[in-house]
Amino acid sequence: MSSRGAGAVGKKAGPAAERRVREMSPELLVGALDHVFNGVVLGRVLFHRGRPIDLVHLYVNPAHTRITRMRNVLGRRLCHLLPDFPASNGEVLEALGRVARGGGPETFEMFVPGLGEWFAVSLSSPRREYVLAVFDVLTGAKRRESELRQALDSLTLAQKAAGAGIWTWNMVTGKLTWSAEFFRLFGLDPGRDTATVETWRRVVHPDDLAEAEARVEAAVAGGVLSNEHRLLLASGELRWISVSGSTSYDESGRPLAMRGICIDITARKVAEESERRAVRQLKELAAIQFDALENERKFLSRELHDEVGQSLAALQFALESLRRKLAGNAAAVTDLRTAIGIVAGLVDFTKDIARGLRPPILDDLGLAASLRWYVGQLPRAESPILRLEQAIGSRRFPPQLEMAAFRTVQEAVSNALRHAQARAVVVGLWVEDGALRVTVQDDGVGFDLAEAEERSRRLRSLGLLGMRERAAAAGGELQVESAPGAGTVVSLRFALQEGSPDGEAMTL
Repeated sequence: MSSRGAGAVGKKAGPAAERRVREMSPELLVGALDHVFNGVVLGRVLFHRGRPIDLVHLYVNPAHTRITRMRNVLGRRLCHLLPDFPASNGEVLEALGRVARGGGPETFEMFVPGLGEWFAVSLSSPRREYVLAVFDVLTGAKRRESELRQALDSLTLAQKAAGAGIWTWNMVTGKLTWSAEFFRLFGLDPGRDTATVETWRRVVHPDDLAEAEARVEAAVAGGVLSNEHRLLLASGELRWISVSGSTSYDESGRPLAMRGICIDITARKVAEESERRAVRQLKELAAIQFDALENERKFLSRELHDEVGQSLAALQFALESLRRKLAGNAAAVTDLRTAIGIVAGLVDFTKDIARGLRPPILDDLGLAASLRWYVGQLPRAESPILRLEQAIGSRRFPPQLEMAAFRTVQEAVSNALRHAQARAVVVGLWVEDGALRVTVQDDGVGFDLAEAEERSRRLRSLGLLGMRERAAAAGGELQVESAPGAGTVVSLRFALQEGSPDGEAMTL
């Protein structure tokens, strides 16, 4: 049948037929994978504190059982099936994490001590957090080359059911071959357009073309192609694709052909951009909120200090004057002395509240001076050793950054004094690699970080959540490290606009 005839049939079938094909895609995919010779695993990657830690098996094909000799694996974790896997294959776990988070396909070789075999593995992600692994046993250089091609072919079949485009480049003849899905993905007409390098260049986004060509050239020499870039269709539509492929060679090492697939990842990119936009908006709203709160604190502090404080001071002066005038009246003098003492206490109390709301020293002298004042005014009688180590001197930073750092230190130190049962608490402050770094470290009892994070997510405990939001609003990053019996470290990092000299901490 000619291309024109095929196009006519497809047009006559209409949207209903297309929907039927898409509904059948999962069944077709499983059927295809059940009959390939390579082992295939579809799994979900598990993360802990942002690091990949395991893989849950959701689907394995019959070849998986034959190759690994492992049975009853569905729903089970990889590290339970192979307990020594994390220690011996940590890099593989990292690769699973990168691919599951949209980092693009990866291929590699690995040795699994628990199975006593070397494997060639190809990874791709059909959906965020999920990984499709195609693998087989390696027995030599020639077989390794063959198995990698088979893995890629198996992966291509799997992705074809989802509408991915398949392509082949014969580097001996220079001929390109594209599947019908490839033409559709690139917005081309198989009856009118031809599979040439110039046609491909015409559709690749002009801003991404140089990088895309460089990746292909590198794959000719390095064997593996992996890239993500944009397409600008003739209709004006913008699409994102993920490209993967592998190069085959003759016995002398001369490249023969490159085969691969293109997968439409536009929806993922749009979702990621929407997520980034939402995060930016939340940060902006949080910044506005914190600015409003700090402005209110500053206003109250000023009013307490300037108005209430001065009025109380005037009252104290007037009472002292009256006491002197009534020196002959012992009872009156006693009462006045009591009143003067109460007023003096109120003056000190008002000043303390004003400084707590917004320490004037933070606006006047900066972060280091305000933290030195804060550490110095804390009660020492029954407290752990508390010290400040800083290497920024009198250097100033943006007001929002200084306030975020100061409030975070306040919260972290307060938590340590109340809950840590620590012998020592150290506040660190320095500039390194163009960033301001702030730490609060104690040697106390520590806590279960995962449990604390869960409470924070459920808004049952606002400490960690508040510190993170405050840091994010000022453009910073907050990390917390703790474990029962291992103390706690709260770390802040604020990237600075200009390069900053590194500093060694010194004790004040």
